[in-house]
Amino acid sequence: MASAVRRAPIAPAPAVGVNFLDLGMYSGGSFIPNGDYVVFHNVILHQPQDKQGNKKGPERLGVMVDFYPMANPIEENKLQQFYSMGTKAHESYQPNPDTGKGIVAIPGTSGGLNDKTNWFLYIHSLVQSSFPPSLGTNDLTVIDGTWVHISNEDEPADRSSFQSATAEVSQEPRKPNKVAIVTEILEGGAPWEGGGGLEGAAEAHAALNGAAPTPVTPVRTMPRPAARVTPALATRPAPAVARPAARPVAAPAPAPVEPAEIEEVDEAVVNAATDAVYNLLLKSPNGIPRAALRTQTFTEVKKLTKDEAMATQVINTYFEPGGEANLSNLLSSLNHSLVGMTVKPIA
Repeated sequence: MASAVRRAPIAPAPAVGVNFLDLGMYSGGSFIPNGDYVVFHNVILHQPQDKQGNKKGPERLGVMVDFYPMANPIEENKLQQFYSMGTKAHESYQPNPDTGKGIVAIPGTSGGLNDKTNWFLYIHSLVQSSFPPSLGTNDLTVIDGTWVHISNEDEPADRSSFQSATAEVSQEPRKPNKVAIVTEILEGGAPWEGGGGLEGAAEAHAALNGAAPTPVTPVRTMPRPAARVTPALATRPAPAVARPAARPVAAPAPAPVEPAEIEEVDEAVVNAATDAVYNLLLKSPNGIPRAALRTQTFTEVKKLTKDEAMATQVINTYFEPGGEANLSNLLSSLNHSLVGMTVKPIA
């Protein structure tokens, strides 16, 4: 019998040391990996929690940003990060109670917003990436659905003097933190120009990177009307028409008007409004404030029709006083309804 051949043990590859003594190796808790995302924003009062769910640290005003990876933008893949407006911001401002997309001043207080905060760094990076700041004076809806490239960058050097509120850390050298900021608004990803949103994000991402798109499970679906039928709707300034009983709304329906007062909305206006609102609702899967929908509808109709007069007519028909029933019927046909001051999908 042949004797077994004894093989010399293979020496393991030498371990590569990590320079963990370099303070720049530490990210400061930022967990949004560099990459391409569809972003949505909500202003909140936030109090951090530890791993056991216990509250820790003071409550802060800021913006919770939802990051949907463009390669597969489904709810299960969503990441979130809170961007604080500063330790004192909540003493002068609160989230807008009607929209959650802005802030309102607390009566009897005075104060400003600090330009050294994480939120300032984020929104400043968006402006530096070509977002026109004049479009978003008091409502974040205008940037919801933006396609962005995120990078974790070192915080500015002039923030190095900031210290943690905990005594234990305050006695140690402060490490330079990383902040996840926008370094590029991707092609076709600007909602204020009619782009962005969850729909089509995966395909756009694949095209930008020269790869095949990942099959995507939609976050939600929204039926589009199969046919265009011009409904008998009240036009401005006629009183609002009662919404059909088959699809009740939260608020009581207004009293019906006399048939003689009802006029049909021009079919071109109905079609322009439906196309525009449909496109906008697709970009806001979690709902959109009515005020923001009004503003964006004007822009979208003008973009689609190249006709500013048509955009004005749509706004007058659906968003001015007397157009409540028109808007209600339009939203109903798109499986949405007005809840308070926000347009939301019907569950």
